[in-house]
Amino acid sequence: MMDAVHKLGSRAIAGALVATAVVGAAASVKASTAYDGRWNVAINSSDAECRTGAIPLKIENGHVGYYGYVPVSVSGSVGGNGTVNVRVSGGGRSANASGQLSGDSGSGTWNGSSSSNQCTGTWTASRS
Repeated sequence: MMDAVHKLGSRAIAGALVATAVVGAAASVKASTAYDGRWNVAINSSDAECRTGAIPLKIENGHVGYYGYVPVSVSGSVGGNGTVNVRVSGGGRSANASGQLSGDSGSGTWNGSSSSNQCTGTWTASRS
């Protein structure tokens, strides 16, 4: 009887280890999306006090990140249908953006703030 319990316990542990290995392997496989890659994003505003320029972003597995040199924090996501939601912060400023990607381009709106100013504008993107 004790041998049967010991064998059953060993099988349960082995099964749990195999299941953990399979789940771990599945989690480590990266699922790419249609929008993965590097993107150049042009930031525009009609307000002269709001800085306009560009920001290099990357999309990996639907997650938006930054690949430039200026210390900023970028987080956000791109849905399977191209819907974009992003937050950028750094240097005492922050901004939220939303919009739509389609193929190798996209556009949307943003709003942001610093300690002394509120800004709004548009953005356009192209895959590089």
